[in-house]
Amino acid sequence: MNKQNNVAIISPFKLLVILLFSFTFSDANVLWYGDPERPWKDSFYNLNREPGEDGTVTTVQDPVHGNVWRINKPARSKRTEFARTTGEVNNYKINNGDRVFVGWRVKVNVAGSKKPNGGFAIFQLKTQGNLLQNHPVSIGFDAAKKNMNVQGITPGKNASESVSPRKVTFTNHPMNEDTWMDIVLGFKFAKTDKEGFVEVWINGKKQNVRNQNNQQQAPFRTHEEGLMYFKWGAYNETSRAFNITVDLDEMRVGTTLESVLDPLEGKTGTPQSSIFNHGGGISGNAFTITPQSGGFKVNAGKDPVRLEVIDLRGEVAYSRTGVFINSFVPIQSKGLYLLRFRQNRTEVTKKVMLGN
Repeated sequence: MNKQNNVAIISPFKLLVILLFSFTFSDANVLWYGDPERPWKDSFYNLNREPGEDGTVTTVQDPVHGNVWRINKPARSKRTEFARTTGEVNNYKINNGDRVFVGWRVKVNVAGSKKPNGGFAIFQLKTQGNLLQNHPVSIGFDAAKKNMNVQGITPGKNASESVSPRKVTFTNHPMNEDTWMDIVLGFKFAKTDKEGFVEVWINGKKQNVRNQNNQQQAPFRTHEEGLMYFKWGAYNETSRAFNITVDLDEMRVGTTLESVLDPLEGKTGTPQSSIFNHGGGISGNAFTITPQSGGFKVNAGKDPVRLEVIDLRGEVAYSRTGVFINSFVPIQSKGLYLLRFRQNRTEVTKKVMLGN
């Protein structure tokens, strides 16, 4: 921020950060946000890599979501992962007794036609040191089987006890490479399974867990002594021979489910009833935004909504109230825009890139 005559001059970049803060998570219940518009050290404590290896993190422009994180784990390396939500600006530390929700959007690519023989971790709830659980909850992706699983590790008798027989599966779900998936994990952090539990939402739908019909909250010991933290990226010996990219976006920790939902999924209480729920839109109709030459094609269902398109300067480039079915929204300039939809008391925003 420059100052001239004691008047603050906000750069377009910083204004973009303010806009993204205001429109995409203006919620006091958000405890942490992994903002791809800022340096990664603002949001994360570390990038875990093998000694001497050259795993990287960059930001890339997704044609729909704008700037997103990209982690690249090179062949020869066992891991490249964001570690700990304790950055220089955004900071959340896990405490025993916390009730939180962790949400993010993820897309994975394993280079080449050959795939790893077994899954590799794309998320871990990790414990510092070699304790009874080590990584109480993790998410694995098996590119060959096109499947992801959320699993837990129950406590052992001691730190050296084998992990394999203590694994429990919370849920399995189909997952393809190069396809965005929205994930929310709900945690109650506690040192016993009488108090602690795990919940899972995938693409806006709450999952049954622990292979029990209609059980959507799995009792589980989720907290150990010492430092606990979250990790995102690619990790496992099975992945060592492969170049793997993991794209990440909308990474949040919050005290409510609504505060960590993908912006497409609204703020209406639960993902199942959200107004934009991946295949369901307002009143259950389809919802899409397609960048085209000179603007966007918008489908928002059969019911009237208020649409505002906001540019990087915070100015409204387009606004209209009406029905949007294959409707063309003209925008003159290329760039990153926020599309804000309103209906009754519900508001949803979406970052979209127009042009290169």
